[in-house]
Amino acid sequence: MMRKQKYLDQYEQEKAEYHRATAIYQQSPAYQAYLAAKEQQKHQEQKVKEKAAQITFQEQENHKMFYTEEDDGDDGYSEKHIASQRYYRNHAYIAELFQEGCVPGCSDGGYQATDVDPAETSSEFSFPPESARGGTAV
Repeated sequence: MMRKQKYLDQYEQEKAEYHRATAIYQQSPAYQAYLAAKEQQKHQEQKVKEKAAQITFQEQENHKMFYTEEDDGDDGYSEKHIASQRYYRNHAYIAELFQEGCVPGCSDGGYQATDVDPAETSSEFSFPPESARGGTAV
């Protein structure tokens, strides 16, 4: 019991010292300047957000006006239907683009090492003969 009390007393003493040091720091000019800068930054961010929201609202209104003037009649297609049609159209375009006949070298499913003609390759990347490397043929 006596050992525990010793640690509790030490804890309370350090806690009180911490609170005193914190109160002194919070009254310091450096901390006050930090709080003022933080508050100023918060106000600036709020102004930027308000301005962005205002611009976004104006753009949305202009966008709505543009489409309401252009699309006076209802053609009966929902946005979901139009998006679906675009998806399938684009899918068909991609499938057509990657047909066997459209992409060179893909007729057998991919590029193969046999697709390269050895006569067309550069000789500067070939190994020198065994005698030029200083070795003997086995």
